[in-house]
Amino acid sequence: MTEKLFINNSYITEFTADIINVIEDDSKFMIELDKTCFYPESGGQPSDIGFIDNCSIFDVQYKDEKIYHYSKEKPESTLDVQCRINWDSRFDLMQQHSGQHILSSSFEKLFDANTIGFHLSEESVTIDLDKKLDAFELEKAEKLSNEIVFKNLPIIIHYPDETMLNQMPLRKPTKVFKDIRIIEVENFDFSPCGGTHVKNTGEIGLIKIKKFENHKDGIRLEFTCGMRALKDYQLKNNLVNKIAVDMSVSSDEVENSYEKLKEDMNLLVQEIKDLRQQLIEYKINGLKENAEIHSNIKLIKYEFTDIDMKSLKTISSTIVNEPDFITLFSLVNDDVKLLFARSKNVDVNMKDIIKEPLELINGRGGGSPFAAQGGGNKINNASLALETAYKHINSLLK
Repeated sequence: MTEKLFINNSYITEFTADIINVIEDDSKFMIELDKTCFYPESGGQPSDIGFIDNCSIFDVQYKDEKIYHYSKEKPESTLDVQCRINWDSRFDLMQQHSGQHILSSSFEKLFDANTIGFHLSEESVTIDLDKKLDAFELEKAEKLSNEIVFKNLPIIIHYPDETMLNQMPLRKPTKVFKDIRIIEVENFDFSPCGGTHVKNTGEIGLIKIKKFENHKDGIRLEFTCGMRALKDYQLKNNLVNKIAVDMSVSSDEVENSYEKLKEDMNLLVQEIKDLRQQLIEYKINGLKENAEIHSNIKLIKYEFTDIDMKSLKTISSTIVNEPDFITLFSLVNDDVKLLFARSKNVDVNMKDIIKEPLELINGRGGGSPFAAQGGGNKINNASLALETAYKHINSLLK
């Protein structure tokens, strides 16, 4: 069985080991060592990455009670291989995992909210709580967590016997009593855990909750620690400063200026909607006044270039809601769109009318006897398609 060097010392970064087995599996190699400081993925924590000699290790997994180091290269030798983990990645994961213990304990102490889910990746860290909390309560837990960080408390590894274990105020119960590993944040948190952790809480640097959302009967929150928290702050600070410069205000005034800008924007959006409606009504009146009358049916043929499809449908439906109308509309910009419709009392099948025009524009579409639409890419035939539909209608109304 592989000796786990990471269990008692998370700060080992280089070691020498012997390879005791190599398994080729689907163009990758599973390397088993006699000892390792590579942490295998488990308990919500990703694996370490690094090198075994010149073999790049991209994943480490438990399988059949063994630890396998995954590489795309086959090792050249098996004895006294030089191994090293990626320390930046390891220390980042240590900061996040230790921070999670403190944050989870803060929620449990302040609000009796238990952590029922934990996920740690290279991009984010989340925990699921079994109770719904608001932003103010999250800030209180965040504040307590950072107070623990700033106290620089030792983080201690215990291997208690059953008697000692029963005396420990475990945050979460355990069903295992033999060879159990307990991580203690001095007099603050006691949790069964096999992961890697920093020696002192001060090494976590900072714990910052980024966002939260309702999840089942509780909430899921995303947080960040250490260098990740610094990078997140740098990103957001740069963004706030950029916005402040663009708005010609100080960074402290960005929020109020944003709210004012949002209010002005809403007013402008409503004004645009009102003007668009007025324009549509004006267009409808003009089209109706210029309609051609064929056998008491008012026929409107028109090619649009300056409106969107939503407005086109509004114009068409508004007109044909009145009796005795047929509308033959096209919308030409990057392609051609056809929209043919009729009033309920007009006996013309618009689905039949649109077939030949669609072929002319290399288009596809369909509809019903009352309305049909489609589009194609032959813009040069847009006017011909509309004229073809117009002639077809005329022949039916004679």
